[in-house]
Amino acid sequence: MTVRPQFLAARGSLALAVPFAAALLAFPPDALAQAALDSSAQPLSVAPQAQARTQSVYAQPGTILTRPPAAEAIERDIRPYRAPLALWYGVTLGVTWLPVLAASGCRGIECQWMLAGPTFRIGFAFAPPIVHWRRARIGRGFLSLGGQMAAAAIGASIGDAASKAPPCDSGNSDVSDCPADLAPFIGWFIADAVWAATDVLLTPDTIDVTPRRRAASMPFVPGFTASSNRWLLTLQGELE
Repeated sequence: MTVRPQFLAARGSLALAVPFAAALLAFPPDALAQAALDSSAQPLSVAPQAQARTQSVYAQPGTILTRPPAAEAIERDIRPYRAPLALWYGVTLGVTWLPVLAASGCRGIECQWMLAGPTFRIGFAFAPPIVHWRRARIGRGFLSLGGQMAAAAIGASIGDAASKAPPCDSGNSDVSDCPADLAPFIGWFIADAVWAATDVLLTPDTIDVTPRRRAASMPFVPGFTASSNRWLLTLQGELE
């Protein structure tokens, strides 16, 4: 029996095609396509970054704020100062001296009404110091109160010493008919007005009473620099 070469070649091709067909049936087309893509993809090579010989290690200064950002600026609390102080000094002087002026023409026991003004002054004397205290000027407040007391003592003493009025003699009458002794009151009024004007003129028109911001707890940040032949400690920050 003679075997032709064409028949042998056909049988060899059929033998190779049968396993290939079995492989196609065993794996779905998507898996084969993914495997082909994976095999064709080239792995990326990542070259290591060159490292400098000197390495510096610092804490980031931006993490510590030494002053508030512009968006969070503190609203300033600016208050009028001279005008309220002058107003309350005017009220205090008016309460004190208007009753004295009204009773200045009195005689005898009627002159006791002149003491009404100085009596009211005991309470109103605290009005100007309160203006200072409400603006965080504690020392100026006590100075205002002490100045009013000194004006009353010094002014009344000088006025009484400068008085040239003769002593009043009521005679045999049981009821005094003497006029009021105005010299101590005039001296007190002059000293009182001088002190009030001085305190007002030494006071600015406005004052900023914004609370002070607390200083940063750590304004400076330590760091160090390491090199091949030395170590360097550093300190960086910001002076306010």
